[in-house]
Amino acid sequence: MEALCLQSLVRFRTIALSYKNLYKYGGLAMEAVAYSTFRKDLRAYLDKTRDDATPLLVTSKDPSANVVVMNAMDYDNLIENLEVQSNARLMSKIERGMKQFAEERGANHELIEVEDA
Repeated sequence: MEALCLQSLVRFRTIALSYKNLYKYGGLAMEAVAYSTFRKDLRAYLDKTRDDATPLLVTSKDPSANVVVMNAMDYDNLIENLEVQSNARLMSKIERGMKQFAEERGANHELIEVEDA
């Protein structure tokens, strides 16, 4: 189970680093739409955001009022990535595991089956 968790955390770290790099270079490339257009076609924009898993920037005349609409699963993943990255102990374990894997010192473990309660 720890190996599975480590594998998932490595994947989350990779995604988080990708987001970090994209923001560093000027932000995510995403569709932008005015509030009035978004409101008029709300259902279509929400469906597109969900189906394409791409965020949507909803703009206003006042830039401080702009909002980003994104798929809930993507949001949850982003928050989890931020939490993982902010945990120094966990990041150390992930980096140690990545180093072991790169040095081909990884080990296979059988998954523990957990029965539903």
